[in-house]
Amino acid sequence: MKNMERELVCPVCKEMYKQPLALPCMHNVCHVCASEVLLQHGYLCCDPTSEPSSPAATPATRSPRLGRRGVPKPDRLDRLLKSGGGDGDGAAGGRRGSAGPEEPRGAGLCVTPPRPPAGFGTYPGRKRGTVHPQTISFPCPACQRDIDLGERGLGSLFRNLTLERVVERYRQTINISAAIMCQFCKPPQLEATKGCTECKSSFCNECFKLYHPWGTQKAQHEPTPPTLTFRPKGLMCPEHKEEVTHYCKTCQRLVCQLCRVRRTHTSHKITPVLSAYQALREKLTKSLAYILSSQDTVQTQIAELEETVKHTEVNGSQAKEEVSQLIQGLCSMLEEKRASLLQAIEECQQERLASLHYQIQEHQAMLENSGMVGYAQEVLKETDHPCFVQAAKQLHNRILRATDSLQSFRPAATASFSHFQLDVSRELKLLTDLAFIKGCGRC
Repeated sequence: MKNMERELVCPVCKEMYKQPLALPCMHNVCHVCASEVLLQHGYLCCDPTSEPSSPAATPATRSPRLGRRGVPKPDRLDRLLKSGGGDGDGAAGGRRGSAGPEEPRGAGLCVTPPRPPAGFGTYPGRKRGTVHPQTISFPCPACQRDIDLGERGLGSLFRNLTLERVVERYRQTINISAAIMCQFCKPPQLEATKGCTECKSSFCNECFKLYHPWGTQKAQHEPTPPTLTFRPKGLMCPEHKEEVTHYCKTCQRLVCQLCRVRRTHTSHKITPVLSAYQALREKLTKSLAYILSSQDTVQTQIAELEETVKHTEVNGSQAKEEVSQLIQGLCSMLEEKRASLLQAIEECQQERLASLHYQIQEHQAMLENSGMVGYAQEVLKETDHPCFVQAAKQLHNRILRATDSLQSFRPAATASFSHFQLDVSRELKLLTDLAFIKGCGRC
């Protein structure tokens, strides 16, 4: 029974379901949680903390241990139960004894907003600021899908009474439900022993007899276990408030007689709810029997999965280590290649700089030899031919070298390093295409 608790927890509030609604995606959510989710997504709903269709507080009588009043007339009882009247202390005691029974009608979950202009719907979940009817989309917290709720929004959902009963039984089994007190006793109240769906109240034995006297219509009310949440005896159509009698296989939805004849279900496969019950119960019973009879197989599969988990952890670590080493090897090779290429550029750069610096020194020497020009001018003044030839021959060779250097000036080295560019497109493509060997396994 303890293992079942996770099936009874709302995916939104992470607590046990309270007034669960059945979504079209086969998941469930609390009424309050559904309203809050729609509010967060901008849809207009009632106060999510309010209780839907809660009846007024019921009257209380004196404690059985302090004596009883005279049995009131049936019409007086009707007025008391309908109006919640009675003496002031009794009403207060009734409120203290119960948090207020609830009577959701299908999915009557939100306060109806003010009536819009004729022709427009007023369903719970209307988007703020919209005028025309629109489709309400509910984000299911369980399957993470947007569920189409139609124009009626939460008003189109059924209350999951079966799940609600299971939650209540589970609470009673693990003793986490608080004692339910009689709603009609004056303090100190007695613990309730019976409930009445028609009266929507819980009674002790004495109060139940008092408010269900023989010879009245209330005597026909069937007692139920005491509860704070009174559910309808059966599912009612959220749209027509009629008892559901058929099941639409096409829509996978319970329908009433009025839904059955509507154009929406024309040509749909519709079967009586009893037939759907019998068929689904048989399928569920067979599936459950198969699971129960396969416990040994399940244990074997669990052991196999646990072993697979261990191998997955070990093999995954090994694979990561291998890939890390391979990539590290590539990085080391790239680092070596980078150092080699940079060294080649450095050597070329130093060689060019040396040539250029030498050329600069030569030109600076030409500037420093400007006295040679003055000396040549003085030599030209020499009139002794032999002496002139002797001095001018050496001087002329120096001047020719300087003239050739000026006329054919060209830097000893180029400043461009364009021929050192790398084309790594092929290597980049190889790295981009680097992947695991295909066919070695699946993730």
